[in-house]
Amino acid sequence: MGEVRTRLVGFALVLGGVFASAYTLGERLPGHRHSHSHTVDTRAYQLSPEPDGTYTLRGVNGRALTSFQLDHQARIHLIAVRPDLSRMVHEHPTPAADGSFTVPLPDAGPWRVFAEALPSGSPTVVVGRTDVGLDRPFTRVPLPPAHPTATITAGGDSITVTRHGLQFAVDAPRPIEPYLGQPAHLILIGAADDSYHHLHPTSSGHGHLSFDPAGLPAGTYAAFLQFTYAGSVVTVPMTVDWA
Repeated sequence: MGEVRTRLVGFALVLGGVFASAYTLGERLPGHRHSHSHTVDTRAYQLSPEPDGTYTLRGVNGRALTSFQLDHQARIHLIAVRPDLSRMVHEHPTPAADGSFTVPLPDAGPWRVFAEALPSGSPTVVVGRTDVGLDRPFTRVPLPPAHPTATITAGGDSITVTRHGLQFAVDAPRPIEPYLGQPAHLILIGAADDSYHHLHPTSSGHGHLSFDPAGLPAGTYAAFLQFTYAGSVVTVPMTVDWA
């Protein structure tokens, strides 16, 4: 009996080792999207307004994308920012059967809008961009200087976020919680060129979030860190000077 138990334990350990090796390999495979970051070329796709007031993601051939996979618990991730990068909105419209969807914005603009999606059968996220209401007047706010800390209030608590590079430490009375299947999301918009970067943590725990900066060009960015706290989504804006 003891010999059988020993063999079973040994088999379990071997199986566990095989699983761990397979999981590690899977994390490194191209296209694996569990927690890696992605930066995409927004010139390859267009977010096109339609006559009925909806919008459609179209490729360079003008063909509409009509079917989307769930990607981080949503089929469309809509990111809208003011032209001065002073405000960001993250919404999740539901596409119709023809691929069209509404763009839920708080007001008529101005907004720079990015629609991010994972087409059915594709391993690659695509992003289309359009501008909404750029002719509308608004008071431009200068992007604040880069600073290593930011303090906000959420759930009645004061939360301080400290940044070192693209590593963030969240000091709060209660634990932060995942948002859309990830420990956190980091949206970076280039101040000089409106480049779009959507990053997910490569490691996290105990309020610490680490993002991989590989492929991020040097420049100044408006950064929006998002996570859930006390049951509500929290957005922490910061300015990042990346060298």
